[in-house]
Amino acid sequence: MHRWLWLVVVTGCGGDSVDRSDSSGGDADADSDSDADSDADADSDSDSDADTDTDTDIDADTDTGAVCIDADGDGAGEGCVEPDCDDADPSRSPFASEVCNEVDDDCDGEVDEDLIVPTWSVDLDGDGYGAEVVACDDPDGPGSELPGDCDDADPRRHPGATETCDGIDDDCLPGPPETTVPGTWSTVQAGVDDMAGGGVVCIAPGTYVENVVVSGDVALVGAGSGTTVIDGGGAGRVVELRGGATLTAIGLSWTGGLASQGAGLWVEDGGSVVSLQDVQVHDNRCEVGPCEGVGAWLRGTVDLVDSGFVANVADVPDNTTIRGVGTYSTAVLTAERTRWSDNSGTCVGCVEDAGGGLYGSTGSVSLVDCEVSDNVLAGGQVRSMGLSVGSAPLTMLRTDVVRNVGHGDTYTYAVGAPLFVGGAGAVVSIRNCLIADNLGDAPPGSVSNGGAIGTWGGAAVVVDIEHTTIAGNVTATVGPVVAIASETVNLSHVILADNVGAEAVENRGTVDTEHCLFDATGTLVGEPTTEATNLIGQDPLFVDAVAGDWHLAPGSPAIDAGDPAIRDPDGSVADLGAYGGPDAR
Repeated sequence: MHRWLWLVVVTGCGGDSVDRSDSSGGDADADSDSDADSDADADSDSDSDADTDTDTDIDADTDTGAVCIDADGDGAGEGCVEPDCDDADPSRSPFASEVCNEVDDDCDGEVDEDLIVPTWSVDLDGDGYGAEVVACDDPDGPGSELPGDCDDADPRRHPGATETCDGIDDDCLPGPPETTVPGTWSTVQAGVDDMAGGGVVCIAPGTYVENVVVSGDVALVGAGSGTTVIDGGGAGRVVELRGGATLTAIGLSWTGGLASQGAGLWVEDGGSVVSLQDVQVHDNRCEVGPCEGVGAWLRGTVDLVDSGFVANVADVPDNTTIRGVGTYSTAVLTAERTRWSDNSGTCVGCVEDAGGGLYGSTGSVSLVDCEVSDNVLAGGQVRSMGLSVGSAPLTMLRTDVVRNVGHGDTYTYAVGAPLFVGGAGAVVSIRNCLIADNLGDAPPGSVSNGGAIGTWGGAAVVVDIEHTTIAGNVTATVGPVVAIASETVNLSHVILADNVGAEAVENRGTVDTEHCLFDATGTLVGEPTTEATNLIGQDPLFVDAVAGDWHLAPGSPAIDAGDPAIRDPDGSVADLGAYGGPDAR
């Protein structure tokens, strides 16, 4: 097929002639491009860009606005078809899908919308319970915390916590935070009966004349031992704990009880658990013997903190026994910062008058930072006016046995020591203790069984005494300061000084001593005089013995006189006596 090319030349009607000599293009205008306008480009508009509209940008629309700025390359940005809510993160744009990450992924102003966000239990206070938190991921990582914490910033508040009667919901249970006397109940007994399945009875300040019987687990919480008082009114025991129940008592005073056993507190069953904190058991009485534990008669497991057994009285006219005016215990007994003070027992011709403060018959006794002081026993054979244990193991740390008084009147051994160990099998550890200013008094011709410490019970009794001061004790009759009638007594870093007695140590067993100081009190024979590390016949130079300050004065020979391997808290070689060694107070 043939194709024909027609060339049509159109000329205007004007007077100008065509320049035939232009070799740069075939158009008819005066510029150098090939279009029909008078500019220098190849488009058909009148501006200088390459498109065919009338604006000055290079796109095909007719606007003159901003350029699309998409910094993260996700198709959205400033000036673009869709704006971007985070142009530094390509995962966030109007074109993205929302995922559970607590971030607005699709830029619609909402976070994690239309998603199922899991609920986690988060334990931030370390109490084993977590508060509910809605979050995509577990905030504290994998763990075994239980749900239900009502305050995850306070480890004292969680399910199962004991209500402390402070107006705050401690146990995280629904309903009122606390149940009170008066208020919820008119009497303490009503509260105990209602909550005897493990509940808490909050007792407002005041005096409640009642005799309370506890037969189920319960906590009694007062406003403080100085303000919340349960008074037995002389009508029986103040509190009885029966049937192996658990009793927690905080911030209370128990007084006005009358009974031969446990006038203030009586624990029936060896399966019971008793915890007393800031509880004062005081001014309870026994008037018909035998009297045991006038303040408290204890069995089971007993824990005492910041409590006291004070001014309890056994006053009986007949020939009977008094044991533990402050406390009589067959329990596993532990006590911290607790005192047995100002208790008194009096009888005519007592067969046994023992433990003016505390009598530990069996079980065990552990005392830390405690005080047995100012107790008085009078009449018959006084076994121990301060602290007495039978076969119960005894541990004492930083505990004072001071200013106790015994007046014996009938037996050959009329008065015993303020600290007496008298049962076969007892194991005793005494460390950093003060045994001072105690008095044993008896008629002329009678014999004292230790002005400070007495042991009895034969071969099974072992007594270890370390860093202890035995000073200012008086035996106002024939007898030693320390009477040993057991197999083994070990004295280490002990000061024995300023006492009054016929003998410093009467030894009917084995006494081992090292790094001790014995002044010139009484006759001293045997091993204490031959041990090279002992200081014999020296004055320890107390700060003020008359005022009862038994610290060491500057220049004392007992300062830094201990075993070089044993150090005081300041790093120096251990001092002798109650205020030396690593556990010094």
